[in-house]
Amino acid sequence: MTKIIGISGGFTHRIENPAATLIIDGDVVFAQEEERFNRIKHSRGLIPTFAIKECLKHQNTKIKEIDYIAFASNLPQLRNKIRDYFDFNFGYCPKIVFVDHHLCHAASAFYPSGFEKTIILTADYSGNGISTTISIGKNNQIKRIKEFKKPNSLGIFYSLITQVLGFEIDNDEYKLMGLASYGKPKYNMDKILEVGKGYYKLNQKIISKNEFKYSKDLTRQEPFYSKELLKILKIKKRLKKKDFINKIDIAASAQKKLNDAAISLIKWAYEKTKISNLCIAGGVGLNCTMNKKISELSFIKNLYVQPASSDAGNSLGAALITSLKFDKRIKVKEHVYLGNQYNNKHIAKVLKNNGIYNKTIKLNEKFVAKKLNQSKIFAVFQGRQEFGPRALGNRSILANPMNKNMKNILNAKIKYREEFRPFAPIVMKKDSTKYFKIKKGVDYRHMTVTCDAKPGISQLIPSCVHVDNTARVQLLEKGKNKLIENILNEFGKLSKNPVLINTSFNLNRQPNVNTPEDAISTFYASGIDYLIIGDRILIKNND
Repeated sequence: MTKIIGISGGFTHRIENPAATLIIDGDVVFAQEEERFNRIKHSRGLIPTFAIKECLKHQNTKIKEIDYIAFASNLPQLRNKIRDYFDFNFGYCPKIVFVDHHLCHAASAFYPSGFEKTIILTADYSGNGISTTISIGKNNQIKRIKEFKKPNSLGIFYSLITQVLGFEIDNDEYKLMGLASYGKPKYNMDKILEVGKGYYKLNQKIISKNEFKYSKDLTRQEPFYSKELLKILKIKKRLKKKDFINKIDIAASAQKKLNDAAISLIKWAYEKTKISNLCIAGGVGLNCTMNKKISELSFIKNLYVQPASSDAGNSLGAALITSLKFDKRIKVKEHVYLGNQYNNKHIAKVLKNNGIYNKTIKLNEKFVAKKLNQSKIFAVFQGRQEFGPRALGNRSILANPMNKNMKNILNAKIKYREEFRPFAPIVMKKDSTKYFKIKKGVDYRHMTVTCDAKPGISQLIPSCVHVDNTARVQLLEKGKNKLIENILNEFGKLSKNPVLINTSFNLNRQPNVNTPEDAISTFYASGIDYLIIGDRILIKNND
């Protein structure tokens, strides 16, 4: 029996999204981000101690039974530091294997995709000095055919625009993506990012000189951009966070330039290989607007985006690469419900300890659908935690998208976030084509690719269709999440539209909930009306 734990993370503040993945005899049995346990968003500068412990706990395994630690970065100079870490925290260190950062990204997408042959695009800020790669996945082997070195980075480009618009670098890039839909691409970004056939070139003058001179010391409390970027954008200083109107066209222009760069690379790869399957991973891969534009390319027949495309997913990639190397086999789950879970007995005990068990009723999907149809808001805490940033029904908040005010209600009273931020719909795959323009071969299961709503749908379900008539839809396949499937079906009987808003069960700037205690705390700290927790429904007000 071969047991491998893949880990992402590190020891410096520039490292983020640590996670751990456990593979036993080639089978991915557990994967989860550190932030879900320690409650520190992104958990920067950490090795995933709690996630590693949960890997061991999940399979009732001791650290001495682990054959390999697969470290998701090719940094053998850290061997002694990692060994000391494991000796200190676990009393034992298994054999350490180092795996290239972008190879981990590529593996995390290729092997779960199920494609026999595919183009693989990975893009992020940087890792092991590389920012973007194009590879070919074939016969379980990955061959890199092009790479771009830091600081020539699409991730750096998008992050600098994020920061100069008043948002937080390495955290708020998704806000820039959402904001872009409100504007027009009026700004010429050619002096910032040059794009040609199969290449791009970032103007290094827009990056703070300190990023090169003191790269180990520059923190997120300082500007990563230079005055040259302000000059090109014709703004005097960094925009204020709430300066909504003055940001939208810059955001739209940056998004278009990112789309153009990615499409140029993929067109080049297709012309070179004639392969029509595509996998995407890396932090830039979480840009679902970019992924939509890519999915619309006529030659792309099948598209898979790794749900945990950030560095968290590299724990999976490192473990998969190591398993193939030493065990010659892998078996990847087709779902992302790979984290920990709590049984109903444990949940009942927590409810009783908090003196609120008497405020619960037995779970009933018809009751849930009825209240959702009345525009009540439900949180869901069930089953195994999702791996990746998207809540896909096990740590989710559900709401009625037909209520035109629901988007504002969720943003103001529950998520406590900017009013422009959109919400995503969840719908059964069999019902999806009534509402959305779904392209065959594109994987919409994990909220990684947006699509257009069909004519009139934005009036029918206004709170989950964005201002540009797109939606980051989650298609749920029959039998994959029985509770959510039943709720959708019952809601459809009442509303005639089996579509719900699905957003993550967390408050602004907090990780998604992990424990029953997290769920209860978040429930009472927000405007959520009901909490489905295990086989019970917790009611906040008299009903």
